[in-house]
Amino acid sequence: LLTAQDGQEAVELYGAHLGRIRVVVMDMTMPRMDGLEAFQRIRALDPKARVILSSGYSEKEAVHAARELNPEGFLQKPYRIQELIQQVHEAVSRDES
Repeated sequence: LLTAQDGQEAVELYGAHLGRIRVVVMDMTMPRMDGLEAFQRIRALDPKARVILSSGYSEKEAVHAARELNPEGFLQKPYRIQELIQQVHEAVSRDES
């Protein structure tokens, strides 16, 4: 499990562990670099990166800007741990298919 304090650190961590991260769970609102830009940069490093977005905004509002990047999933805050586990499981299962 890796954690990042902000979007810039998330991109740096992803780059440092390229090929070893199976799923990224990312908030759309982060300091230094927002989730959309971090998502775009992660996809530039790895076009097959599995990213689950999270936001306090509705899925329609939050994912609209990222729709062309095709996020792996979306968690609307507040969410339950079971919802997180399910989304991660689904993303990993698709990865192994």
